[in-house]
Amino acid sequence: MTTKTITRPLSHWLPDIATRDEVPVNWLASLSTRIKAEIPDDEESAAVISGLGNCTVSWPHTLSEVEQLQATVAEMQATAAQIKALLPIEGGVSAPAADKLRELLQ
Repeated sequence: MTTKTITRPLSHWLPDIATRDEVPVNWLASLSTRIKAEIPDDEESAAVISGLGNCTVSWPHTLSEVEQLQATVAEMQATAAQIKALLPIEGGVSAPAADKLRELLQ
């Protein structure tokens, strides 16, 4: 039995994909449906999508109260670490360090 690999770019199913920086996640379901319609059923399990190394998924997320508190604690801990790093082991504080401490404490 002779086989050949058929390779098509996403633009085959979504012609304007190359001009877009992003697409809604819902488009992936539509894309999957379009791709599956073209692949014979007995060959579908061997089909792969390649070149995903640069794909990312992002969405706006509303923080819960716990997540907000965690973010605040993390910010406070980072500020405390910066202040601790500016404090001398012995002796006075330099003028730039004192200015940075004032800025952090505001």
